[in-house]
Order: sequence, then structure tokens, then C-alpha cells
Amino acid sequence: MALRRVVADSSSIILLQKVRLIGTFLDNYRVIIPCHVYGEVTGGGKKGSNELGNLLSENIVQSPGDNRIEGMGQGESSVIALYLDGAGDFVLLDDKKGANYCKAQAIPFINALLVSRILWLAGAIKEDNYRAAAELLIQEGYYSDMIIKKAAAIRDVELQQFMPL
Repeated sequence: MALRRVVADSSSIILLQKVRLIGTFLDNYRVIIPCHVYGEVTGGGKKGSNELGNLLSENIVQSPGDNRIEGMGQGESSVIALYLDGAGDFVLLDDKKGANYCKAQAIPFINALLVSRILWLAGAIKEDNYRAAAELLIQEGYYSDMIIKKAAAIRDVELQQFMPL
């Protein structure tokens, strides 16, 4: 069975690891990680970086050419470039500038805050796991009240395009 392909940035991957959803996420999606993002999540000897390195080592893809988008970090730029190059079905990122760019370019994207809900809707996790992960994501993710309210207001039907296959 082919999995839905998602190009992910470092902050989203790290957040999913912190709330213990990274394994379930990787089981349900074909996660694509730009080289630069892999370096961000595995470098610096941070807690959990070795685990992420092991989990993601088969998911690394070289970004196409010079893909720097003005005003955006290299990680987010490479995520968007890979999506535009056809590597993914949608983007997972937690960067405001990246999200605004995706909106302006009609690129389908979600943030890590929505992943737990989508996994619950897909039956991949139980409701109590979803609620606990969502609460922890709110604490760990530096989400503004506006982003939290927007995420809560998204109807389940609007999330169908991001559901695992």
C-alpha cells in the first residue's frame, strides 16, 4: 500500500517526537526530510537527536538546487522546494513565514498541532492519546492563541486531504 507523502520541517518533527507521536506518524505516512532538516534534527547532540537520526535516516531527500525563499530559513525553504518539485502530497511545518507562503501559493499544509487530531480521526491513536498529545503540543509548540483557535475550528472534513491512505 502506498502511503501519503508529506515533506516535513524540523520543528514539526521535534514536536512530534516530544509528544511521542513520531513513530505513529512515520507508520502512517511516507515522511520526506530535506537534508538540511535532517541536519537540524540530528545535530548539536540534543536530547532525542540520535533516536531521530535512526528513525529518519531512510527518509532523507536532497533538495533541488538553490531553493532559499526570501525571509525564510533554509529548512522551511527546502521543505517547500521539495513539495514544489513533486516530492510530497502536502507539507508539515510549524513556521509562520512558511505557513503564510504556503497559503499564498495554495500549497496544502498542516502544523504538528493538527497531526494528533488527524491520527485520531484515522483510527491510528485513541481519543485520550489525541487529547493528551494536543495539550502537550500546545504547551511545547509556542502556538499563539489565534493558531490554537484556528486549528480547533477546522472541520474534520477539511482534514480529509491530509488523512493517511
